[in-house]
Amino acid sequence: MRIIVVLAALSLACSAPQSGARHAAARPAGCDVEVLRSGVPERPTRLQGQIVARCTHDMSDEAHCIRQLQDEACRLGAVVVWDVRTQPLELTEGIEMRGAAGTYR
Repeated sequence: MRIIVVLAALSLACSAPQSGARHAAARPAGCDVEVLRSGVPERPTRLQGQIVARCTHDMSDEAHCIRQLQDEACRLGAVVVWDVRTQPLELTEGIEMRGAAGTYR
């Protein structure tokens, strides 16, 4: 019986959210996201994740691809994307843009 109680307590402790982990709530597509083409934000920022936008030829102009990158950031709850390549990576089926997405502290 004691083993079951200990295992149940460990299970609850492991499944509880970590107090240090802070993930922003997802935001709707089309949300406002600041884009920094090079460098890092001047304000303290918490990284939410790396994002990628792969845009096919029918929507591969840079503005559409930036919007797709911003929508990926919205999905992570981010408000800023930085270190976006100034020249998108050319693919046979379109272009690819990458960046880091985060929230200001």
